Amino acid sequence: MKRFAMTTMALLVTLALAAVAFAEPRGFNENQEGPTTSVLSNQVELYHYVPSGECFDAWTGGVKLRNAPGSPPTVGGTITVPGLVAAGQADAQLIWVVLGDSDPTLLPPVWTFNGAALAAIPIGPVTASPCWPQAFAFAYRAPVIVVPGTNTLAGFPDSGVPGAGFNTEGATLVVLYSTSGVDKEIILTVGNDLVAGAGGSAELSLSPSQTGTCDAGTGAELVFIGADGQPAPDEVLWNGVSLAGTDAFLGIDQGPGIGYWDTMEFGVAIGGANVAALTSTSDCINWVATLLKVKCGGCNTVGTESGTWGGVKTIFR
Repeated sequence: MKRFAMTTMALLVTLALAAVAFAEPRGFNENQEGPTTSVLSNQVELYHYVPSGECFDAWTGGVKLRNAPGSPPTVGGTITVPGLVAAGQADAQLIWVVLGDSDPTLLPPVWTFNGAALAAIPIGPVTASPCWPQAFAFAYRAPVIVVPGTNTLAGFPDSGVPGAGFNTEGATLVVLYSTSGVDKEIILTVGNDLVAGAGGSAELSLSPSQTGTCDAGTGAELVFIGADGQPAPDEVLWNGVSLAGTDAFLGIDQGPGIGYWDTMEFGVAIGGANVAALTSTSDCINWVATLLKVKCGGCNTVGTESGTWGGVKTIFR
């Protein structure tokens, strides 16, 4: 299985320091609207695969965890990974959000993936919760190794009571893998943007290379990942165009309208700006990761050994 070298530690140190700079509690609850905000996203590139004659794609799958069977004091769930994705994995990241009044990493280290303890890495700042009584929302990622079929998550803190103690909102796998299909330019960004209340919004600029077969107009898939506070109006947009109407975040990883976690994929086209955005009318959302997969053409079946991975710009393990 291919592995990447960490190219810099400075960004991880910066993220870790940001994660302990807690926001002030705001006393939200599930029936209140949050404050109006309009900000640039704090998400940063975790990796950027630029096509170099090889053939790579990315797969996502999520699961709702808040108050799932097993709580309290912890919850778990499963994510089913296709065999071809697991067999060709080059990188796999688990991304999740925990609501609480204190740092959940100070608890006994209980969360696991396929029985192995997770080394949680904070992503983005700690924010206020998405309009629930808990003070904070903590976002994390961890590198993992997936298996074909059922992958099991366990030991995530949850009180079993919405809005009390710790609640783990949900988790998503993002797997970069080799394939014999269409080679794609792939950008994964991670962070923690709280979009809350009437007029709240966040914008994320993505920068595919747009060279050769990746010119403007090329088809792509865009994935939004995040924790949904309430069944209330919100929109996701690409270059100013709404992708899912006026209530995009629905807890779809447990079925529409059930749960509080979303992994949403949309077909889009590459344009001049390439801006993903999330806006709220009265919802509160922690937008924690974005994946862009640009369809850049065919694959070279020669030279797929690990030494040819010059197309990967950055990856932080």
